Amino acid sequence: MTKAVCRTWLWAAALLALLTLLALPALAEDLPTLSYNSKGEAVTSLQQRLTELGYYTFRVTGVYQENTQKAVAAFQADNGLPATGVADAALQQLIHSPAASARPTPTPMPTPTPLNLSMPFPGKLEYNSAGDDVRRVQTQLLVLGYYTGDISGNFLGNTRNAVRDFQRQNALTADGVVGELTWNALFFDNTAVSAYATPKPTPTPTPVPYRIGVDVTNQVTTIYGLDETGNYTQIVKRMLCSTGTEKDPTPLKTYVFNGATARWCYFPKWGSHAQYWTRMDSANAFHSVIYTEADPMALSTGSYTGLGKRLSHGCVRLMVEDAKWIYENCGKGTECVVYEGEKDEELTKSLKIPPLDRSRMLPQPTPGPTQSPLYQPSGMPPMPFRTLERGSEGEDVYWLHCKLAEMGYYKGTITGGYYAGTIEAVKAFQRDHDLSADGKAGKQTLNKVYESVLATPTPTIPPTPRPSATVPPRDRPYIEGESSAPSATATARPTATATPTATATQDPNETSATWFDTTGAPRTVNP
Repeated sequence: MTKAVCRTWLWAAALLALLTLLALPALAEDLPTLSYNSKGEAVTSLQQRLTELGYYTFRVTGVYQENTQKAVAAFQADNGLPATGVADAALQQLIHSPAASARPTPTPMPTPTPLNLSMPFPGKLEYNSAGDDVRRVQTQLLVLGYYTGDISGNFLGNTRNAVRDFQRQNALTADGVVGELTWNALFFDNTAVSAYATPKPTPTPTPVPYRIGVDVTNQVTTIYGLDETGNYTQIVKRMLCSTGTEKDPTPLKTYVFNGATARWCYFPKWGSHAQYWTRMDSANAFHSVIYTEADPMALSTGSYTGLGKRLSHGCVRLMVEDAKWIYENCGKGTECVVYEGEKDEELTKSLKIPPLDRSRMLPQPTPGPTQSPLYQPSGMPPMPFRTLERGSEGEDVYWLHCKLAEMGYYKGTITGGYYAGTIEAVKAFQRDHDLSADGKAGKQTLNKVYESVLATPTPTIPPTPRPSATVPPRDRPYIEGESSAPSATATARPTATATPTATATQDPNETSATWFDTTGAPRTVNP
C-alpha cells in the first residue's frame, strides 16, 4: 500500500471519530438513565460496550442487575467519578465514546484478613488516627467494597466515610468511628455484608438464653438458663475447667461475648492449638484442652488430665465436648462472670474426668447421669441406716445433705457424695447435740438427725368393720324402752390422718438456695 493511500485511510478514520463525537451530544438526549432492574436495548448496548472495555465479564442479558452495577461503578471509579453504579445519559455517552479507555490491569486485591488472635481490638480509631491498625481497617474496607483510596494508614475523610457506609450496611451506629463493635464486625463477623449486598436489618432484641459462671476456687464452669420469671437460675450444665495460674490468673470480672468464635485457634506466643474457641475479651477465651498441632490426635494429655487445676495463661480450658457446647450455644451478648467461690469438694468430686482413650484421644464412654433421688422432708429416710463417712455415696448421703441443709448445717452442693463439706456439717451437728464429733454419720447420729421423723408414728387406717346382720322379728313382746324397730347400724369409717406433705425450706448456702417442691425434689437456684 502506498503512503498516499495510508494517509487517506488515516484522514478517513480521524474524520469518522470527529463525526462520532459531534453526534454524541444529540444521542445523549435520547439515552435514559439506567439503574438497578432497568431493561431493554440501552442496557444491552451498555453491557456490550463494557465487555469491550473489560469491565463486564458476564453474559449480556439486557437486564441491569448487580454485575452490571458493579461494572459501571468500577468504570466510574477508574475515571475519577463518584462510584454510584448508575449510568445516566452523560456517563453512557462517555462509555460509548472512542475516548473511553479499556480497564487497566487490576492490582491483585488483598484477601480478607483471617481470624487471628494476634489482632485484638487496639482501642478506638477515629479521624486523624494513624498507623498499622488504620491500614488494617482500610484494607478490610477495600475488600468489602467500601473504600477505594490508598492504603495509607491515615484515618481521614475517605476512611471515615467508608466506615460510616460499612456501619449503615451492617446495622451499626453510623458514627464513622471504629469502636470495638465495628472492629469485631470488620474482622470477626463472618456475616458482615459488602457494599453491594442487601443491608442487614436492625436486629430485634431477644433474651440471651444462657449465663455462665466460672468458679476459680473449685475450677467449675456452670451454665445457667432462664426460669419462668426471666432470671438465670436454672442450672443447665456443670463442667470441670482449668483457669489461669496464680502467675497468669483469669481476671475476676463480668465478660460479655461479642460473638467471635473459631473452630481451631492458634496461640503464637505459646506455639499451641485448641478447638472451639469462644472469645471472652481481647486476651481470654473459652476453648478446649491443648494440642501441639491442629489435629485431634495431637492432644497434649497433660492439659486433659490437669482439668480441675489452674493451668492456663488466663483462658478457660474445657473438655472438647464442653468447649463445643459453649461454642454452639453461647453467642453474642452472653454474660460470663468469673468469681472466687467457697471451697466445695462435694461439687468437684461429682464432676469426674473420664479416663482418656488414647487410641482416639477422646474420653472413654461413661454412663449418663442418673436422676436425683426423691427427697421428702417429712418422709422416712433410706433404711436400714449404715455408717456414712468420707467417700460414701448414695441416696442416703443425698438425704443427709438435704436434711442438714434444712437445719442450716450443710452449705455445699447437694450431690450424694460424702466429702469435706459433709464432714464439717456433721461435726457441727454432733457438737450441738452432745455427740462425739468425729464427722461420721453412724446410727446414733442419723437417729438424732431424723429424730422428728422417726418419732412420728406412721398413720394406719383401721379396717372397715363388717356390718352386723339384720335382727329378725322376735317371737316375744318388746320390753319397755327398747327400740320398736331394732336393726344393726354400720360403723362410720374413721378419717385417716392426712399424710404430711413436703414443705419449702431454704438452703442457707451463701451462694445458692435449695428449694424443695411439693414432690420433694430439690432445686438449686442462685439468690
